[in-house]
This record gives sequence, C-alpha cells and structure tokens, in this order.
Amino acid sequence: MITLVIKALLRVITAIALFCLVSVESVAQNEADVLRFSQQNSIGTVRTIGLCGAFGALGADLSSMGINPAGMGMYRRSDFGANTGIYTAKTNSKFGNSSTDASASSTSIGNFGVALTTPSVNPDIPFVTLGFYHQKSTVYDRTTNLENSELPNSLLGVFLDNAQGTDNDDLATHAAYPETAGLAWNTYLIDPNGNSTTSYIPTYNLADTVGFSYIVEESGSMNDNQFSIGLTQFEIFSLGATITSSKISFTQTYVHSETPTDPETELANWDYIGDLSIIGEGLNIKLGAILHLDWLKLGAAWHSPTKYSLRDRYSYSVYSNWKDGEPKYDQTAIYEYNYTLKTTSKLILSSAVIINKYAIISVDYETLDYSKGVLNHDQGINGYDFYEENLSVQESYNRTHEARLGFEGRISSKFRARAGAAYSTSPFSSESGVQALGSSTKLSLGGEYRSGNKYLGVAWQKRWSSNDLYVQNPIYQDRPIDQNWSTSCLVIGGGLRL
Repeated sequence: MITLVIKALLRVITAIALFCLVSVESVAQNEADVLRFSQQNSIGTVRTIGLCGAFGALGADLSSMGINPAGMGMYRRSDFGANTGIYTAKTNSKFGNSSTDASASSTSIGNFGVALTTPSVNPDIPFVTLGFYHQKSTVYDRTTNLENSELPNSLLGVFLDNAQGTDNDDLATHAAYPETAGLAWNTYLIDPNGNSTTSYIPTYNLADTVGFSYIVEESGSMNDNQFSIGLTQFEIFSLGATITSSKISFTQTYVHSETPTDPETELANWDYIGDLSIIGEGLNIKLGAILHLDWLKLGAAWHSPTKYSLRDRYSYSVYSNWKDGEPKYDQTAIYEYNYTLKTTSKLILSSAVIINKYAIISVDYETLDYSKGVLNHDQGINGYDFYEENLSVQESYNRTHEARLGFEGRISSKFRARAGAAYSTSPFSSESGVQALGSSTKLSLGGEYRSGNKYLGVAWQKRWSSNDLYVQNPIYQDRPIDQNWSTSCLVIGGGLRL
C-alpha cells in the first residue's frame, strides 16, 4: 500500500495525487514495493511462533531452515511436521473526527516439511540432516476503510491541473493523462471552458471541502520453498545452509470516493478506482552457525539479498453518478510491466540458555537496512531506470533493529508452555516525514504436547504497529490519515519424529 510521506516523491509529483503518477512505469513500481516484499510475518512452526521467532540459537525444528539453518544440524531423528491456522488483520483509520475499523482474515495458513537425518561415517560428524520446508512466510490479506470523512481539497483539482493546456481530443482518446485527466474528461467531471479545447473548468466548486470515503482491499501471500542441510561437528558447533525459492502473489484494489458539498452541482458523487496485481519469484541463500557451550548456545545467521523478478498488471477507472442522469464510466487500458526488486541482506545474532532441561530462555537480535533495496527494469530491457524511486527508497527508509525474547518451560514430561515478545524499530527515516511511530511490538503464547514420537501444539502471535496514509499528494491533503493496525495468527500443528 502506498502509505509513505516522501520528500523525494514530492519533487517528482508536486501537482498530482500520490496514487496518480503521470508516468505509467511509476504507477505501481515504487518504494512501497521494497518495504512490502522485504518484510515477513514470521509464520513458522508452532514452536517458533510460540517463542515469537526467538529461535536463532536453537534447533531441531523445521523453521530453523528459514531462521538459522545451523539448527538443522541439531536433529538426531527425522521429522515430519505440518500446521494450519487463521490469520487476521485489523486496521483503524482516523482522519479528523472520522474513525473507521476494518478487518480481513484468512484460513489458508499452511506449512509443511520434512527433515531426514542420517548417520555419518565420520565419527566427528555423527549426523547429517537434509530438509525441505514449505512455508507461507507472509500474508498480505488486509482491509483499510475510512468512511464519512472530509477532505480539504478534492482529487478532481489534481486532474483539472493535469488537463489544462491539453487538447480534449487527446484526453478523450487517452493519448494524454490516461490515468487522471483523461478519465475525468470522459466521465464529465471536467468541462470545456467556453469554446476552448485546451482550457477546462470543474463540475463543482473546488474551493469547498468534499465528503470522502476510502477503502483498500489487499490479498495474497509470499510462499517459500526451503531446501536445507545441517550438521554438527565434535558436538561443539553446528553449521547449515538453506536455499529459498519464493513466490509472490499480491492484489490490491482501492476506491477513492468523493461527494461534493457544492449545492449547485449536478454531480452526486464519483469514485476513482485502482486495481493492481503483482506476481513474481525470488531466490536467496541463508547461512548459519551455532556454538554449543554446555548450557549456553550462541548463534549467527546471514540471509542474502533476495532478487525478485516481478510482473505488475494495473488499471484505473472512474465512475461518476449524477443527480439527474445516467452514470458515466471510463477505464484505462490494463498495463503490464516487468521489473526486478532486490531486497537487503539480513543479520541475526542469537543466544539461548538451557536451564537443566526444564526451561529455555532465548534471545535474538535481527537487523536489516531497507534503504538498500533497489528497483530496476527487467534484464534485457533498456527501459525506465527507477532513479527517482530508488532515491525515495534511500531517503525514506533506514536500518531497523528487532529484539526477540522467548521462554519455554517444561511443565511435565509431556507438556511444554511457551511465551515470547519482540520489538522492532521503525523502517522510516527522519527524512521521510512519517509522523506515525512506525515501530512494532509482538507478543506470543504457545503450548505443546509430546508423547513418544508424536507432538501436537498450538501457538498464537499478535503484532501492533502504526503508519501514515496519504490518499493525495501531501500538498493537497493537509495531514495524514492516522492508521493503527494489528495482525494475529492462531496456528495448530503437529508431527512425527522417526
């Protein structure tokens, strides 16, 4: 979602709405993609969810492949596991005196995998484990809604500014400003100024405030297929590596609705609608090591940048409804664009204390620099260079730091209880102009039953954060829409150790 206040963006589009970039290549491919596809929800096994992801110095769990693959070297038996659950996202949007809640949920969380542990002929390396894990690492299902609000300036004023000086034949055929002024002309939102073919007037008084509603519906997921190997040498240190193949599917539909307050206009209301879908694939590697010092374990993992090859399909449309007359509708062509996105690398440092096999306290520190993300055109195409978008990435984001704490207690020989917490700093830089805190907090709880070679568990995790939303260029919208949102997942899973 385009939720950023970016100074570099203001230099590029000082006369149009944030969602209405003149260059087709810049409409859907922007700095928001870098943030969206670099963040993950940490949806793994019930054990790692229950510990709030603080698992980098632990192991013998299928989620080790995606956190610290050295944990795969701690297996002594083969493992098959799977889980399923419910993911929910809630958003509160507040603008002026208007506040609206919205929620979206998904029951399609489903992870499964296998770890095959075999004895080694080398006595110094008694076991080697190969693993595969299919993981839904990110869920994009989310709804944002704001109703019965007011804007100080109409989006139509932006379209009107675009149209001035352009022949109306070019507007009618979408030869000029197809995503903005062309749609407004074909739906009668702007009229010719007298007999002029290049000067225009609006159908209502733009000096008045306008009634305003806004809704964004997002869906999709990022799915990872992880292939891993891990081993432990001399019972002192473990090493591991993972190759991750990721697939992205993301859709977004937003509707910007305005109702004029001008009593003289014949226009009842109008909607500006944008549809976007993104599909793509990416590849990265993860390397890790864990040092075993009796009751203390120390871990380190490095995740390489992921390079995604992405394809966007997007279009825009306008509906205008009239008090006495037929509604009007116009739509752009469906645009397609192929491009690449390279995320930043990630470093995870971890430690865990084992207390007489009755309790575990685990701590992870994770850092990554979102300003290092890079957009580029598809290989072999001498097209758009994304200079302004990459400049916005550099100026809008910074390095984040996340601390995770997990606790696991052994209640009996068969039952274990878990809890965790995490805090992450904001990805937005001071230059971005974002007023919201942007930091996030997570809490988790979990439990597991073990009997022989079988295990069954449940885990819950919730995350809270906030951000700004501008539905127009900040020049036209005097303040951001304040958004407070939360995501939660409730997962049940189990497996067999053989």
